[in-house]
Amino acid sequence: GIFIIPSELLERLSTNKTKNEDELNTEYNKSVENLKVSGKYLTNTKEEEAQIGDVRISFKYADAKKVSILAVQTNDTFKQYTAKKGKVIYKIKEGLYTGEEILMQMTKENKFFKWLWRIIGTLIIISSIGSLFDPIQKLANYIPILRNIVAIGVSIVSFIVGLSISLIVIAIAWFRYRPLLSIALIAIVIALFIFLKMKKPNNPNPITDSNTKE
Repeated sequence: GIFIIPSELLERLSTNKTKNEDELNTEYNKSVENLKVSGKYLTNTKEEEAQIGDVRISFKYADAKKVSILAVQTNDTFKQYTAKKGKVIYKIKEGLYTGEEILMQMTKENKFFKWLWRIIGTLIIISSIGSLFDPIQKLANYIPILRNIVAIGVSIVSFIVGLSISLIVIAIAWFRYRPLLSIALIAIVIALFIFLKMKKPNNPNPITDSNTKE
């Protein structure tokens, strides 16, 4: 209609439909030379006789009837908007939505991926810390009594140390914008290390026998 949608935006629409045999017969059978309809394909050979160099074409398309675009209008088309902090806004979405609704959805998506990467990063750090104790675990495997005890101890230490490192990194990243959150995360780290220290076994006192005589 009035506006020309850039191909870059159109390519972001989901191509969730495939042209069937009837559609191909109607649209392409008479307009493409040397190609015939075979199921959902246009081809120049039979499937059982296919050889290298033969052609087989299928079609996928987006069937969106109405779309909403969040971008900068320039004459009869659109271009991307770059915010002060470098965030690029150039969005197309199937259906009718207001700009506020699209921005809210983008915010939810950002939060989801932010927490997803935080969790993945934390798990990687915990796994890495655990791998440092791998030689100890292998030695403990030769002593059945110690095997489970060492495995549990290594798991607890790896989890607490790995989680603490992740919280410290997050706290540093947020210190400028949310200092109270950063302080709270550091407090959690301190509490974790206090807990870890409390779990360490105390050194046993020497056993003395008052009845022992020389």
